[in-house]
Amino acid sequence: MILKPHSIAIVHLSFFDCSVNPTWLCDLEAALHRHRASLVFGNVSNVLLDSDYSVVHHEMNQFLIKRMNCDPLHPSFVLTSTFACDPKVFKQYGGFDERFYFGSEDRELIGRLLASGERLAFEKDIVVEHRHHFTLRSFLFYYYRLGRGSHLLYNVANKEKLLGLKTNPIWNIITMLSAVGRGKGLFHRFRLIILAFLAQFFIWLGFIYAKFLGVSDLRRGTISDKKS
Repeated sequence: MILKPHSIAIVHLSFFDCSVNPTWLCDLEAALHRHRASLVFGNVSNVLLDSDYSVVHHEMNQFLIKRMNCDPLHPSFVLTSTFACDPKVFKQYGGFDERFYFGSEDRELIGRLLASGERLAFEKDIVVEHRHHFTLRSFLFYYYRLGRGSHLLYNVANKEKLLGLKTNPIWNIITMLSAVGRGKGLFHRFRLIILAFLAQFFIWLGFIYAKFLGVSDLRRGTISDKKS
């Protein structure tokens, strides 16, 4: 959403993992008007280049951004870590549905906007610097939770035929793995590819585990599983 200038310090200090250009909010607002869009989102850069976990996380995101947002006026992979939405539109659609699990409430909102014909735009030059301080455990658990959230999201997407919400085909995942670590030394690149593979494996692990538990739609209640 568009935030008042005095609130940006609160946003930044609350999370400690992002830093933005001083003109960030103004740039997003200008892009909203320029594209006559309901929502505009930007790009992210990884500043923790000495962390293989952060490098892999960043490179997989960048692969999807380049592959799925070739047309910046018809993007299909939206990063809500840096975005602005028309306040009227945000309120009209009820904002984020917080009953969804980790990693799915933002994509569910985007799905509703796309399904309703709202205009979205991608501005690659509006960048937020992101710091993902991963350990191996937190890295794998991040993607495991992402998989659980994805299962819930696509259950709802399939029921309601939300546009733009599709699982990545196997070939797309293979291509992404092959793109990780390009330009790095052979051993380093091999290590990065292994981490990327583990990330995808834990996404599927979380997805399958949520399916096994019978989780179908968290909007019916609080964040809990049907089976203990």
